[in-house]
Amino acid sequence: MRIGKYGKINNKEYRLAMENGDTVELVSKDIKDLDNGFVRYDRFPHIFIKKVSKDSLDYVVKIISYAIIDDEKFEIIGIGDDSVVICTDSEIIAKKYNMTKTGIHEYKRDVSIKGLKVVEEKEFVE
Repeated sequence: MRIGKYGKINNKEYRLAMENGDTVELVSKDIKDLDNGFVRYDRFPHIFIKKVSKDSLDYVVKIISYAIIDDEKFEIIGIGDDSVVICTDSEIIAKKYNMTKTGIHEYKRDVSIKGLKVVEEKEFVE
């Protein structure tokens, strides 16, 4: 399950971390990418990063994942080890699913990943 921006380079999609002008940081958890110019991230040694020019990417996509619960579609805004954070702007749906109000017209709830139906939408970014 993925959320956020991803870029494709060398036939592989990577999560994009920082964008700074004409460069982006690719993020990987695959140790084999150390052979492809990635370096260990100091704070989390199981994560590897690599700075590349935006022009070297085949494409960039924004991925939005949704949880489908009882035919209702909820955007996933956070991913944990065993759960995700879903949100809605509908007060009626929020009440039905016992969600917590976190802002004006914003309701959230943690739900277990186990058995959760997830769909992913990709939006190409220029």
